[in-house]
Amino acid sequence: MKLKKLSRYFYRHPKVLFNSAFVFSAALHAAMLIQMPFLKFTSLPAKKAKMTIINVSLQEIKVHSKTNVLKKKEEKPKEKKKEMVKEIVKKEEKFIPPPPSISKDIIIKARETYEDKILKRINAMKHYPMQARRTNQEGVVMVRFTLKRNGTLKGNVAIVKKCRYEVLNKAAVKTIVRANPYPLFPNEIKKNEISFVIDVDFHLEVW
Repeated sequence: MKLKKLSRYFYRHPKVLFNSAFVFSAALHAAMLIQMPFLKFTSLPAKKAKMTIINVSLQEIKVHSKTNVLKKKEEKPKEKKKEMVKEIVKKEEKFIPPPPSISKDIIIKARETYEDKILKRINAMKHYPMQARRTNQEGVVMVRFTLKRNGTLKGNVAIVKKCRYEVLNKAAVKTIVRANPYPLFPNEIKKNEISFVIDVDFHLEVW
């Protein structure tokens, strides 16, 4: 009965039938369009894409593993060379003889011989003033001076103990200055400078 009524209604009103058919077809097409993306993602090509990604990653892993092996092979000879060099250096350090130690006796003898050279140099350069000789002036002047390693004087010559004649005091200082430069320090003496206190003796010779 209901179908007959609907058929009569649509027969009397054909526009309503056309409009309803249009709406139904539009809804059907819309539903199909909405389902199309989901059908694409669930298709087999997506699985193929995943497989290709997996294959690429596996290839990259293989390549990296090969390069790491090559790097290790290259690094091993370098490490061996370094170890060999270290061993050679250690052996050389073991066989290096220690520097010869200088005993105190050798240093004392070197100092004494050097002082003898200084005294000979001073006596060779000593000048007895003519005025002191004429007046029979005699005396001993104690002086102090410092020599550098190259044998040159450092600073001024100081009088530690004077004699009674000023002419002889001045002559003693001039003698030390005139003898400059002195002999070089011997290798046994490691100091950079040495201070000396000596007596400059002025005495007339008796014939």
